Amino acid sequence: ESSARGMYRALTLQGQYRREKLQFSAFYTIAENFSDADSERDAGGFEYVNSFNLKDEYGFSNQDIRHQFTTNAVYRLPLGFELSGILRANSGLPFTPRTGSDTNADGNNNDRPFLTPGVPVGRNSFRNRAFTRTDMRVLKSFNFKESMRLQFSAEFFNLFNVDNVVFGGNNMIYGAGLQANGVMAPVNANFMLLRTADGNYSTNNSQVGN
Repeated sequence: ESSARGMYRALTLQGQYRREKLQFSAFYTIAENFSDADSERDAGGFEYVNSFNLKDEYGFSNQDIRHQFTTNAVYRLPLGFELSGILRANSGLPFTPRTGSDTNADGNNNDRPFLTPGVPVGRNSFRNRAFTRTDMRVLKSFNFKESMRLQFSAEFFNLFNVDNVVFGGNNMIYGAGLQANGVMAPVNANFMLLRTADGNYSTNNSQVGN
């Protein structure tokens, strides 16, 4: 059936400063987002381990961002110059570890490992990496008439060249969890691997933003 439940709780703080030369605002949100499903069915098939017990699915939502911060400012300089920027930062999203194979033979390759017999790893029980981005614009205005103005601008995206690499692909595969005899299986060596032995980012991961 098409059913699910969720709960979102948040506190948002906001500050503003406005004067002729400087305008500034900042927003911070601390939040919790829980659910037992985030889509009716995704491309990989059903997510739940046991369709008769959805209580085990209740946990962090795919959209659970614990901390979010955004600030922007515009500063008017002499000679028609204007400097503006925006900074956005948020903590990492949760993700669900996978076995990497169809361990329960239901036709979907999205199974979760078991830590003990009958107890699977919790849905969205691991946390991905944070995201930060700063953009800036420098603008120069030329006033020809009261109703005519020409503007030139230079824009810088991801000004501080933050890599913003997050875990993805095979680096989200945990492994079987338990072997057939009930003994713990070794965790996949690539699980949550950020960099390889040569110091480069693992190509299994992905980059978000510019």
